[in-house]
Amino acid sequence: MRDTMGCWGPGPFDNDLAGDFQLFLSEMEPTEREVRLRLMLSRPADHIIQDWEESVAAAAVIAEQCPGGERFTPSWQPPQYRPTPPLPLDLRPRAAAALVLVYNSEALARGWLNLRDRDRWRTNLAQLHETLTEQSDVPQQRPGTRLGVSPRPTSPATSVTNPRRR
Repeated sequence: MRDTMGCWGPGPFDNDLAGDFQLFLSEMEPTEREVRLRLMLSRPADHIIQDWEESVAAAAVIAEQCPGGERFTPSWQPPQYRPTPPLPLDLRPRAAAALVLVYNSEALARGWLNLRDRDRWRTNLAQLHETLTEQSDVPQQRPGTRLGVSPRPTSPATSVTNPRRR
């Protein structure tokens, strides 16, 4: 698990911050969700990495609407869940780029206490990225990124190295 409170697994909604983000989206009018997703994924790279939980959750929401995308059902279900209406295709490359940043962050990778969970987390990110970039004419991956390549081994973190704000 990550060294942050409220993280119970490597899935895109397996932590408190991503769950809060999904609940926040569920409470919005469906037509307003595009604006929030676009804002989340248009921030500078350091903010995307700093708020990686919400960035990955936003990418997962967008990936649900891609060919082969799946609906992620968190362990809790918002009481009045309303599906997101179809999103513009230009959000897909933004979501894919955010996943590349998160995947390639060695600091985030080192934050996993269990190497198996870290590898599952990276595999999940790579699968989301593949869903977002499949059947698209626009190249999504910048040259030199490691997404889709076996992650370099890192030693598990033994102390809190990146405490989250709440």
